[in-house]
Amino acid sequence: MQLAPWTMSDVEAALSIFGDGEAARWLTPAMNPSPDMAAMQHLVSRWGADSATIEQPLSRWKVTDLAIGHTVSAVSLLPLPPDNIDFEIGVQIARGWWGNGYAGEVPRSLVARMAQWRPRTSHSSGSGIRPAPWGRRAARRGTAGGRRHRGVVTLWGI
Repeated sequence: MQLAPWTMSDVEAALSIFGDGEAARWLTPAMNPSPDMAAMQHLVSRWGADSATIEQPLSRWKVTDLAIGHTVSAVSLLPLPPDNIDFEIGVQIARGWWGNGYAGEVPRSLVARMAQWRPRTSHSSGSGIRPAPWGRRAARRGTAGGRRHRGVVTLWGI
């Protein structure tokens, strides 16, 4: 499995996933099927813009099965509203590829990608904790009551 950002050349593959009413009805948050190529182009373009503004490893990716050379799925790791402190893993599989084990394999591929991601670490100032934007409240609790920094804190550790 290969995870890669969606590009404008992937609009047809994206439409096969997000334009299919039977597949789209399972999406969370709920969304209507993308009605045509123009709407899907707009959506893929927006995903690209969104990916540039959110902190890694959060994003949306296409999933290509390298053994067959086809985009078979989409996967996302996004913050959950309202506080954006929890995460959602979203997996959408093109209907033509249902029943082939991708529902289990795609999340494993996402976890493998996240394990390769190298978080920023903190060695300086204050408590020494550099929380992710969604973890500031937890960082305040971590330094309350006289607790102090005793090493480098990583943001992601799989």
